[in-house]
Amino acid sequence: GDIEFGGWFIASDCTGTAVTQLAPAAYTNSITLYAKWLNLRTGITLSMSDYKYGADNIPAPQLSSAAGELEESPIVNYYCRAKGSSDEWQKWTVDAEALNTGDYEMKAEIAATATYKEATVGPVDFSVEKGTWKFTAPAAKTGLKFNGEAQALITAGSGSDAFKYKTGAEGEYSASIPAEANHGTYTVYFKLDGDSNHDEYVDENGIEVKIAKADWVITPPEAKTLT
Repeated sequence: GDIEFGGWFIASDCTGTAVTQLAPAAYTNSITLYAKWLNLRTGITLSMSDYKYGADNIPAPQLSSAAGELEESPIVNYYCRAKGSSDEWQKWTVDAEALNTGDYEMKAEIAATATYKEATVGPVDFSVEKGTWKFTAPAAKTGLKFNGEAQALITAGSGSDAFKYKTGAEGEYSASIPAEANHGTYTVYFKLDGDSNHDEYVDENGIEVKIAKADWVITPPEAKTLT
């Protein structure tokens, strides 16, 4: 394969610090220097798949070599930045929310080993697409009975500030929790508005909630005693 000169060394195994100059006063006898030759990593390709923001399983970058596994198991770090930008390269990590939705480019930096020179592979392009909201859906309140006052029909959803609700298919969405006073059966729908990283989510099934009639509270009449 391709090789490159890696410096002169005093040790025969070319370890230690490379000799870059010799001061005559430091040596009284002849010395032997050993040349270090480094293999160059060639024929290596980098690939990175697109993924969705917030995904549970983020694809890992893939390095492939015509020779199979990278010799000497080098340390590899990956870096990314916005596609086509001149921004500083940022170290890439497997974090579903580290990058916002957008187009990016990635490079791999392969560290030097005992007999191989460091190498940079890439950049290659990949995209982070809009993901779906992760949330706990609102739930119907149970045991509601008419009491003459408006009562909340559901417990709020959680996991996002984007929840909106409406009562009935023809209702209008609002951030407020739906409340009703009269007895009856109601259907509450909810949605989460989309943003730069999430698609809109719309609940189409609805949540059925019942307010039962109140029990009569009766004071029975008392018999009068006539004399």
